[in-house]
Amino acid sequence: KETFLDPFILREVLPASLGSYYRYTGSLTTPPCSEIVEWIVFRMPVPISYRQLEAFYSIFTTEQQDHVKSVEYLRNNFRPQQSLNNRIVSKSAVKDAWSQITTSSFENPLGTEASKGRMGYTI
Repeated sequence: KETFLDPFILREVLPASLGSYYRYTGSLTTPPCSEIVEWIVFRMPVPISYRQLEAFYSIFTTEQQDHVKSVEYLRNNFRPQQSLNNRIVSKSAVKDAWSQITTSSFENPLGTEASKGRMGYTI
């Protein structure tokens, strides 16, 4: 299936300030939950329009025998917060470009809702 999106400049959908984010090596959010992902989490959510969200979902929608079947695995694909398992979480900052936070001192910087993956229409 093909979906056409209006061209856009990627930089324009990112936060004005890229100086505040967290980075860590983690796993996929869906089975088999392989530990192969480098996660970058912005401190502030990046808003997208409802139209952009629907366009994204349409890429993963299939048509079968004259009806549309939506692939629901893109919605609510979070799992309970996991242990850090000695992972290193790096935090960017303007003054100290990268500083490492030990897993013992790391607290959920994004709040409970973000840790559950409930961030609304954000990427």
